[in-house]
Parts: sequence; structure tokens; C-alpha cells
Amino acid sequence: MNIKERFFKFVFPSMISSFILGTFTIIDGLFIGQKVGDSGLAAINYAYPVTAFIQSVGFGVGISGSILISIAQGKKEDDKKYIFNTYVALFISIIIMMPLFFIIETPLLRSFGASNDTLKLAKEYYHSIIWATSVQVLSQGLIPIIRNHSKNKTVMIGLILGFVSNLILDYIFIYPLNMGLYGAAIATNTSQAITTLFCVIVLCQKEFRTKFIFDFKLILKIFLGLISPFGVSYSSNIVLIIINKASSQYGDALVAAYTATSYVTYIVQKLIQGVGDGVQPLLSYSYGNKNKKDIKAFVKLSLIVTISISLISMAVTISLRNQISKGYGLSSQAQIYYSKLIIFFSISFIFQAFMRLFMSYFYSIKKDIYSMIIVYGEPLIDLIIVLILPNFINEYGIYITMPLSNFILMIISFVLFIKSEKHLSKEFEC
Repeated sequence: MNIKERFFKFVFPSMISSFILGTFTIIDGLFIGQKVGDSGLAAINYAYPVTAFIQSVGFGVGISGSILISIAQGKKEDDKKYIFNTYVALFISIIIMMPLFFIIETPLLRSFGASNDTLKLAKEYYHSIIWATSVQVLSQGLIPIIRNHSKNKTVMIGLILGFVSNLILDYIFIYPLNMGLYGAAIATNTSQAITTLFCVIVLCQKEFRTKFIFDFKLILKIFLGLISPFGVSYSSNIVLIIINKASSQYGDALVAAYTATSYVTYIVQKLIQGVGDGVQPLLSYSYGNKNKKDIKAFVKLSLIVTISISLISMAVTISLRNQISKGYGLSSQAQIYYSKLIIFFSISFIFQAFMRLFMSYFYSIKKDIYSMIIVYGEPLIDLIIVLILPNFINEYGIYITMPLSNFILMIISFVLFIKSEKHLSKEFEC
């Protein structure tokens, strides 16, 4: 199988899978926007960062373990104990997070910008999600392990099952049963449980059999390794929290408009991330095998695909901005805000094509520090921008936050990529 065939075998199903993952909460927003309005959309946006945090921890643990598995395979080592200890790390994450998020519930939601008017609605969504921490973590954390064994199409089937069930249950719980945000959360939890069950069934197959060797140092290594992939998955939500807080001073209409904007941009981010997730096993395996030629080829193909995604997405989101804003049931004022926000934010897609791919590239070849600079630099730069610009140009400071920060980070990404190429050459020569 040549380079292109291997690349698309892994990346195309991963893109579809990531797109499906990106639509889970977007579906909630579509139904809630139509049924509850601006306050419902705002409430979901205040509660969703917690959902995303839980899922991102699961994703980070799964990717961290999978990178170690891929490198071990590249070095022709036994990967069985890596699988078992990744499972252990996932369950430790569940045990820690569930009680913690119940304890800090109210101050956390208020810190995200929830007001007295939206706090009750936000709690409806929040409570249901926290009770389902286990399926939120496992549905994200088990997928990378399956994908690592060339089972991308299998992962895609499991996610499609979850997507379809979420769509059907959202309609049932929100419309005929009139359960509001609580119903949306139950629909999301059930669909994630279906995906988790599917993953468990797949992982019971012979090729995934593991060695029950508890290795504390390996578990610690997995947790340290999750920092970068967690950030790749969650960084957009840190940005969401920052801009939510800044937007709330202008009222629920701008928050609702930003919610709809964040849903659209999130899908594009997930598609780009899908390329990075799909190529990760190939990069990690090539790194373990010290094959720089294949690494270069995979990076080049990845850039072509991510740039194409960004340009197409930019054209689609701008041309359909009026239809999308109406689809979310936004008020007339929120629609005006949305039309401006989406134009500015869609410009950042081209910058994200580079920075998000390089994030994945760096952690795939164990250059975690480089990945973390981009991952955690994004919310830091966004915070600086929203603290300064709105004081001078009002809500327009919020509009230009994402494109400006992403442009800066794209430049930083290029510099780090050039440095990593030099380090890789020296490392492989040794």
C-alpha cells in the first residue's frame, strides 16, 4: 500500500468520525434554539465547557495511550500492557472528575458567565452530563485505541450509531416530551452510551486482548502525555469561556449569537482535528521506526487536506450565514450579531488549518512542549485581546479575537515546525 492509500485509509474515516463528534452538541443547540430561544442557547454555552472538559480528558488519555502503543509497534515491541494501563487511566479519570464537578457546580457556572436568569437552565444540562461522566470519558477515550489498530471504519460506524440516536432522541425529548435542556442532555448521554457500548464490544475481540500488568510509571506517563491532546481537543472551549464572559456584558443576544457561531466553527475545527487524529498513528509509527521520509509525506498530504477544508468551509459558512442564524431560532438582534461574527471567525479557518494540524503533529512525534505552546497559547492570546480591544471598539473587539489570535499562532507554529524538523534530523542520525 503506497503513502497516499495509507494516508486516506486512516484520515478519511477519521474526518467523518470527527465531524460526527462535532455535531453532538450542535444538534442540541438546534433543537433548544427553536424550542427555548436565546436563553436556552446561552445556558447550553455556559454549561457545555464542562461537558467538553470531561470528553477532552477522555480523548487526551486515549490519544496519549495510543501514541505509546503506536511507537511500541514501530519499535516492534509488545503493546498489550499499554492498552490495559490506558484503560486504568480512563477509569481513574472518571473517579476523580464526577464528584469534583458536583462540588464546584454553582461557582463554576457563574465563572463561565451564567447570570441569575440562565443559571437554573444551565444546571439542568450540567447535572445530567455529570451523572454520565463515565460514558462521556469512555466514548472519547476508547476510540483512539480502536483507530490505532487500523479500525477507522469501525470507529466511524460506532459514531454514526451515536449520531443517529442523538438526533432521534433530541427530537423526542425536546418536542413531544417537552423536557427542554434536561432532555437534550439525556439524549446526548444516551447516544454517547451507545457509542461506548459499541467500542466495548469491538475491544472484546481477540486482537485487542491485553496483559493485566499494572504499571504505575506507565499510567503516570499516560497522564503526562494527555496534556497536549487534551489541549488540542479543549482549547476551543477555553476560548469559548473567555469570549462568553466578554460577550455577556452585551446581553444574551450576543452570547446566543456567539453560541451559534461557536457551533459552526467547532465543526470546522473538528474536521481539521480529524485529519490530525487520523494521521497520528501513521506519524507515531513512522517516528518509532525512524522513517523521516514517511513523516514528511504524511505532513504534506495533511496540509493539502486541511487547507482545502478551511477554504471550502469559509465559503459555505459565509454564503449560508442568514439561513444558519434562522435555523438556530435566534432573535432578530442575535441574527445581526451572528452575521458579523461568522464573517470574522470564518477568516480564521485558514490559520487553523496550519496551527491545529501542527498541534497534532508535535504530540504525535513526542514534541509535547511545542504542541503545548500552541495549544495553551491560544486562550492566553485570546484573553489578552478581549481584555484590551473591547474597551476601545466595543463588540468589534470580540469579533476580531479569533482571527487575530489564530494568525499569531499560525506564525508561531511555522517557527516551531522548522525547529522540530532540525531536531528530528539530529535525533534520527544518532
